[in-house]
Amino acid sequence: MKQDGKEGFLMRHQIENGSLTLEADTHGAELCSLRKAGGPGELLWSADPAVWGRHAPLCFPWCGRMRDNYFEEGGRRYEAGSHGFARDMEHMLPASGPDFLTFRLGWNGETLALWPWKFSLETTHRLEGDSVVTVCRVQNEDSRPMPFQLGFHTALRCPFTPGKSATDYLVRFEREESPLRVRCDENGLATGEETPVFPGQSAVPLTPGLFDDDSICMKGLRSSWIQLEEAETGRYLRISCEGYPYTLLWSKPGIPGFLCIEPWHGLPGRADLGHAFSERPCLTTLAPGESWSCTHILTAGM
Repeated sequence: MKQDGKEGFLMRHQIENGSLTLEADTHGAELCSLRKAGGPGELLWSADPAVWGRHAPLCFPWCGRMRDNYFEEGGRRYEAGSHGFARDMEHMLPASGPDFLTFRLGWNGETLALWPWKFSLETTHRLEGDSVVTVCRVQNEDSRPMPFQLGFHTALRCPFTPGKSATDYLVRFEREESPLRVRCDENGLATGEETPVFPGQSAVPLTPGLFDDDSICMKGLRSSWIQLEEAETGRYLRISCEGYPYTLLWSKPGIPGFLCIEPWHGLPGRADLGHAFSERPCLTTLAPGESWSCTHILTAGM
């Protein structure tokens, strides 16, 4: 396992299995780089700060935006940006091996100032053949029920082959789909409205205007995976979405170098609901001492 130092301490860690080489950072337990032996090069977005400065952040303990950028719990107000705080914190690395990395974020004074529950979040990235299998395990270490959300925000390089453009790619579903789109307002808050999207389609061409109206949050998918596919060659980057109630597609307008495929256990806040955290839609709630886990699989087919 290769390690790179930053500012006097180890942060980025590298593992490989003969097929894939992966780098992940203690900052956010975030995947930073993925390459396949014999492949076209880097497969994850470069996190160019001039466009979008992240690679594959983990959204925890909430997904999306908070109404008015705060929530209330126990009579106290907590300032809250998008997608939770786990992505912006240092995670410990309690276990690692040639083909896996296990990161851990536990509650402390800093987290309690942001979110008033005691918890632990364990994230394991493991290489299995041509896939990166990520398992997140959340445990409630508090003495009261703990509501939360968790989602993945993986940015795939698009195009991933030099010389191609985004319009040479498509989004392919495992099955023909007719999902509902969860609509959001101009502030990124769910409106409660759901409209049909991609009716009867198993493939959606990437067009420059696809994300002019921001992300596409889909409900009711039957497919167990969605992939970014190169139309001419059939090469793909596939993300599992089985078991997730919502999956989002997102990029900046014009698709400037990346596409996010985002399975979520959660939704943004609602503009028509109150500020209590318990009023967020699609919450998972753990009893004291209870744990919960979910799995995310990224496969490089090339």
